[in-house]
Amino acid sequence: CPPKSLICAGRVQHLDNVRPFQFGAEKRYFNTLAYPEKRYNVCCMFGPHDDTKPDRRWIEQTLLDMKLEKSFIGQLYGDPNNIKNNVIDTGDRNHLNYYQKLAHSRIGIDAYGAYGCQSGRFYETLANKCCLVTQPIAIHMPNEFVEEEDYLSFKDEEELKQTINKLLHNKQLTDRIANNSYNKM
Repeated sequence: CPPKSLICAGRVQHLDNVRPFQFGAEKRYFNTLAYPEKRYNVCCMFGPHDDTKPDRRWIEQTLLDMKLEKSFIGQLYGDPNNIKNNVIDTGDRNHLNYYQKLAHSRIGIDAYGAYGCQSGRFYETLANKCCLVTQPIAIHMPNEFVEEEDYLSFKDEEELKQTINKLLHNKQLTDRIANNSYNKM
């Protein structure tokens, strides 16, 4: 929920004594040592689409329409028969492939999770030294990440395209932002 808000019966109610529970980086997110090579330009891997996450459909479609080279756009699920052989504890996601793709990517796309809040993907992206491109931060964060320094944001299809193109044509900027946010985290 947005800060100081609560969704109840489909309506947002503002409450002064409510603070959002935010995600954080977990040890299992950090895979840069296991997979240091960046093979993909852009990575966008959302889970199932549903009505609580409406923006994910247009974001994914915009990226697909851009026909980005060396990129992975789409849902990714692992091989449940191979879980016992995984070397990374992926917790509830239960698939090594997700973290491998993310760790091999220069730019990671995030979008609001259920009901318009940042998701765990925000931190997974930063932990894998990807340059984070996300929707504007909608929750209160102590020690906030700074836009243009630690991540880039977009509000609509046109901003998303411009941001991706800017990063694809400026590897130095992409690497600087990725390293800043990784070190800050």
